[in-house]
Amino acid sequence: MDKELSLIAIVKLVKEKLRWIVLTIVVFVVAAVFYSTAVAKPLYSSSAELLVSPKATDNLQLTLNQLQTNSKLIQTYESIIFSDDILTLVNSEVSTSYSNQELRNKIKVVTEDESQTFAISVTDTSPETAAEIANTVSAIFQSKLDDYYSSNLEIKVISAAKPSTNQVSPIISRNIFFAAVLATVVSSFVIILLELLSPTIKGTAILSTFSWLELGNVSLSPLQMEVRGATKEHPKSGLFNKKSTQKSISLDNIEGIKTKLQTQLDKNAVKTFLISSAESGTGKTTLAMYLANSLANNGKKVLLVDANLRNPSLDRIYKLSNKVGLFSYLQNGGELGIQAIQGSSLFVLPSGPKFSAVSQILTSEKLPTLLADLEKHFDVILFDSAALNGVPDAQILATKIRNLVMLVKQDGTRIDDLIEANRFLESYQIEVLGYVFDGTVREREGALQQLFYKVN
Repeated sequence: MDKELSLIAIVKLVKEKLRWIVLTIVVFVVAAVFYSTAVAKPLYSSSAELLVSPKATDNLQLTLNQLQTNSKLIQTYESIIFSDDILTLVNSEVSTSYSNQELRNKIKVVTEDESQTFAISVTDTSPETAAEIANTVSAIFQSKLDDYYSSNLEIKVISAAKPSTNQVSPIISRNIFFAAVLATVVSSFVIILLELLSPTIKGTAILSTFSWLELGNVSLSPLQMEVRGATKEHPKSGLFNKKSTQKSISLDNIEGIKTKLQTQLDKNAVKTFLISSAESGTGKTTLAMYLANSLANNGKKVLLVDANLRNPSLDRIYKLSNKVGLFSYLQNGGELGIQAIQGSSLFVLPSGPKFSAVSQILTSEKLPTLLADLEKHFDVILFDSAALNGVPDAQILATKIRNLVMLVKQDGTRIDDLIEANRFLESYQIEVLGYVFDGTVREREGALQQLFYKVN
């Protein structure tokens, strides 16, 4: 798979995480308001406006070139204003003492293109102090200019600085706006970064790149299972949840999965399929038991085979004898050990006692013969296998059975593992009947992954 970033996928991801972005904006805005009202000191600004003009002399005409020269001289005047000599004199005359650097930070020379006027603007926490500094700078600069620069020009004060109570900083509305923009950018960046760095499947969106049929969505992890036979209270035997609040949600989803799966089985004219996943610990056995139970309750004669030979569990869950089973049959022949679940049309084939060389046993020529024989006696046969990645057991079974149902677990299945499993399936042309997504909410996440990972 090549990674291909898509703007559409990013927009979709941001929409899915909109509530977190809004929450971040609220936090940033509250922080901005708190800073503006309780932390930051209010600042005020006052300005003195000055004019550069020729000295009064007889028969002096002001040409265009002289006007342009006067305008350019203002930049020189700015350097003079910020000199230590001028600022030291200013500091000695104002009522509040500042360092020269502090004064530089407070003073701003404002100019206009093609203009002979400029302004000395001062910002301070006190309106009176701001006006005082601006007027003092203007007066000292006006009196000392000839000491630094000799010309036929003079500086005139057009308007003196006056204290203004209009606060120039902080501006709460502006701070709120910038806080909201910053929060949007930061939260969106973090969401996208976490999505890209996440190694696990976040939602069903990315699974569409595999061209697999979606059989359904179910939450398997929180369920607590028990197996029982038919009773008056429960006329259908098999697998049930101990927590009734979860039962209806899970079993309704299982029924939907079963219906789609049965359609695929009928369409492909197959009876036998393998349930697996890209990695272990995803709940394959739980899914296999639910599907087997649902199919059996629908009148099908179902055989559930424990083909997870290295880590079998069906004998313990169903409380069955494991003296003989699939492994022992493939190893030594003899009795197969199929056992019926009381009060239902569900049958279980345990794994049997474990021996060495599991992979070699699965390559036995007895397995295809066994599959053909079992299909004569059962409507549906489910093989509960190990994960496709890791030990080769499930891969060997997949090449024999060639019909697969994949279980994908939200925040549990690694993307790279799924890619590796898909490569194997494609290389051996193994049919994937569909996938079941184990997640709390269908397509909750994963919009960016859908187009960020794209199948060649």
